[in-house]
Amino acid sequence: MSEKKSLKDKLDVKKADISRYWLVKVPSFVKNAWQNSASRAEEGTFGPQFGKMKLTFDPCAQDSRQRELPDACLSLTSQEAADIPKDYDLKFQAVEATQQNAMYVFSQDPYAGNKLTVEGKVQHKLDCRPQSMEDATYNKISKDRINDANKKARTLAMLELRDAKKMKMLKPVSTSEKRSVKALGRQPEERRARLGKEELQDELFSLFERQSYWSFKQLVMETHQPAVWLKEVLQEVCRFNKRGPYADKWEVKPEYRHSKTAEAPAPPPTKRPKFF
Repeated sequence: MSEKKSLKDKLDVKKADISRYWLVKVPSFVKNAWQNSASRAEEGTFGPQFGKMKLTFDPCAQDSRQRELPDACLSLTSQEAADIPKDYDLKFQAVEATQQNAMYVFSQDPYAGNKLTVEGKVQHKLDCRPQSMEDATYNKISKDRINDANKKARTLAMLELRDAKKMKMLKPVSTSEKRSVKALGRQPEERRARLGKEELQDELFSLFERQSYWSFKQLVMETHQPAVWLKEVLQEVCRFNKRGPYADKWEVKPEYRHSKTAEAPAPPPTKRPKFF
């Protein structure tokens, strides 16, 4: 209750139903020129003249609305309007007269404790449009709008040295490499350049000297070679076990084994002496 009372004390509605206003919608380039012109105003003055409005009534019009509403046009005279169209038509729009959709003009007085005042009601709404769409300045503005809309917004930021050191450069990953990484179910790692066949064979032989059986996943992680290339070389010097205790693992073919990789033969069974 106290909040409603304080709001009522601050809001002055004496002129709400007395004064009538026109609400004019102007293009953005007219608004910017108007603001630039108003910025040249000295304190306590209205500033330089921005333009002139001309209203023409037709008292002989048959329609009562046409007799009440004038033909309105606007001509800009300010130096800030040098690069925009000078002549505009003001087109009236229908305003719903219902109380729920009514629009009012407010003002706030900072010298009276920010007191709010209803200055009046919006009676008409108007659109401000250039009289000629073939105006050279208007065509230039339209062209600049299209060019600005097609430009990609790119920003550059200068990083300090300590911030640049924290940044990590990302290495592009090819589509085939992404597929192989996804198939192996691990995070992408930095790969070496593709080795030649003999170099890769020598590396495989050294791996099989460490242990006799390897899974394909282990070999990819050890060699860091493309999976397709590694499998092609493996099929030449190794064989894949589909069954048995070493199923799903690779081993060197017998013809490529040497003393280090070949498993030590089982010692012959000790012969028992025969008793007669």
